[in-house]
Amino acid sequence: MSSAGSRKIRRIQSPDDSNKTQSRHRDLRAEIAYRAARLIAEDGVTSVLAAKRKAARQVGVTEAGFLPDNDEIDAALRSYQSLFQGETQRRECRALREIAVKVMYRLRHFSPWLVGAVLNGSANRFSPIELEIVEYDAKKLEMFFLCEGIRFDTRVIAAIAQRGGATLCDVSIYEVLFSECPVSIALYPIRAAREAHHPRNDPRSAGAKIKDVEALLW
Repeated sequence: MSSAGSRKIRRIQSPDDSNKTQSRHRDLRAEIAYRAARLIAEDGVTSVLAAKRKAARQVGVTEAGFLPDNDEIDAALRSYQSLFQGETQRRECRALREIAVKVMYRLRHFSPWLVGAVLNGSANRFSPIELEIVEYDAKKLEMFFLCEGIRFDTRVIAAIAQRGGATLCDVSIYEVLFSECPVSIALYPIRAAREAHHPRNDPRSAGAKIKDVEALLW
C-alpha cells in the first residue's frame, strides 16, 4: 500500500458545521444560565457557583467551556425576576436593604461596606446580606459580637494579598442573624486582600457605605 493510500482522511469542518457548533454552545450556555437563575430565584440557592454546577448537571453538561459566566447568570436572573417575580422581588430586596442599613449602623465603628445581591438589586427572600470590613483585627470584631450578645459562626478562607503575586492572607467570614435574616461579614485584614479579591472591573469592588445604601431607599 502506498504511503498516500495509508494516510487517514481528515474531514474538514465546513462553515455550516462550525456555525452549528457555536450555536449549540450558545444555546447550552443560555439554558444553563436560565436554570441557574431559576434555582436562585425559586429554590433558594444563594451561591452562583453552586447554582451553575447544579444547572449544568441537569442538562448533562460537564465541559467547563459550556458554563456561563457570572455576568450571564446575573442577566438571566434579572430577566427571570422581571418576568415572573416583578414587584414581589423588588419588595423583598427593599426589605433586605432596610435591614442592611440597621446592621451597618450597628457595626458603624467598623466602617462596613454592603456588597452582593442586596446592593445590586437582584436579592430575594433567600439572599443573605453581604458585608465587608477592611483593616480590622478579627478579635476586635469577635469581642464586639460577644459584648452585644450576637451569636456567630466563623470560617476562614485564604485570599491573595496582592495581584499577580502569591502572598496569601486569611479572610475571616462571620455568619450572624439579624432580624431573622442571615448576614455574612467578610473581614479583610489588609486592603490589598480585598482589592485582589475584587478586580477593578468587578462591579462588587465599589461596595456601598451606609449613606449610599440609605439613598437606595429614597
